[in-house]
Amino acid sequence: MSLHIDGYDIKVLGGKYDHKKKKSIPNTELAQASSSEMIKGTELLSIIDNLKEVHEAGCSITVSVVMKQHTYDGE
Repeated sequence: MSLHIDGYDIKVLGGKYDHKKKKSIPNTELAQASSSEMIKGTELLSIIDNLKEVHEAGCSITVSVVMKQHTYDGE
């Protein structure tokens, strides 16, 4: 059985150096990926893994999941 994800929103937060202020600004959004297209759970894990490697992130990953119960029309 395969897990399908109906949509996702991923943000990579980190420190970004401000050359004008000559200091690092913490918790700046460095990258963002989102979609409302359905994908497999393994594909989502691959996207997360690639973002983690590219941005040298991953020491803290937080996941929020919303599951909606299927509604049957006509009952």
